[in-house]
Amino acid sequence: MAQVIATFSEVIGLEPANIDAYINRGSAYVQSGLIELGLADYSHIVHKHPEFAQAWYNRGTTFLAVKQYDAAMADLNEAIRLKPDLVRAYCNRGLARMRKGNYEGALEDFKSGLERDAGMPVCYYARGEMRYKQGKYKETVEDFTKGLKLSPTPQGYEMRAQAFERSGMSDKAISDYETALKMAPNYKSAKEGLERLSQKKN
Repeated sequence: MAQVIATFSEVIGLEPANIDAYINRGSAYVQSGLIELGLADYSHIVHKHPEFAQAWYNRGTTFLAVKQYDAAMADLNEAIRLKPDLVRAYCNRGLARMRKGNYEGALEDFKSGLERDAGMPVCYYARGEMRYKQGKYKETVEDFTKGLKLSPTPQGYEMRAQAFERSGMSDKAISDYETALKMAPNYKSAKEGLERLSQKKN
């Protein structure tokens, strides 16, 4: 990733007005854990080119990742205003709203995102997480099943396993915990879930 950052830095040195170079370097910084540098690149574009929706979106999702939910919602609001068909912005704003406790607003965003693109796994996963928090385990399983069909992840299997476990479906929960561990052998919460259910069976 250091080479990627160096490459885009070189491009910016030669072409200071290159928007894509700032966006790509910002993404590389964030992926490297250099959050402040990534935010600085996105902010540069936001200030220079406030009409560029992707910069607002990237900065908003970065704020979301570091739990700055109010800042995330503000940026994602602007991204959606500029580009109403930016599906991921609805899903991520829904996540920010959910984590602020606004479940009604979150549900509206997940619905808006899925109406625009029913093949967006992040919306199913996010809505499934919200339904789990609400104790709606049947709906949680439905959403995570849809998300897993589109984009299987160990986190998706682990969350669905938790919903199965809460619903008393131990065998299905064990299967999902095992699948999560095949994908990510060091996944701590999946290990703990599997051990917990295995002890109950014995």
